[in-house]
Order: sequence, then structure tokens, then C-alpha cells
Amino acid sequence: ARKNLAMDSIDSHSDD
Repeated sequence: ARKNLAMDSIDSHSDD
């Protein structure tokens, strides 16, 4: 689940 780079941090940090 990747929609936003910034959002990914607080939403679902997978590999970033």
C-alpha cells in the first residue's frame, strides 16, 4: 500500500 511518500511513513512504512 503506497500512495504518498510522506504518508507512507505514518500509514504503512514497508521498505522506505
